[in-house]
Amino acid sequence: MEEDETNYAGEPFVPYQDLARQLCPDASCCRHAIRDLSAPTPELMTTILDADGD
Repeated sequence: MEEDETNYAGEPFVPYQDLARQLCPDASCCRHAIRDLSAPTPELMTTILDADGD
């Protein structure tokens, strides 16, 4: 999701990075924008799969 993306009511989504790290300290979150109703290009999918987080 985009960092400033909102739901259908215009409310921001609740960040889940902290919860993910509480459940698994080695967890990491990466953002890769993919347009709604579309699929990532093969190049972007490779980037997503190769991402190691921050």
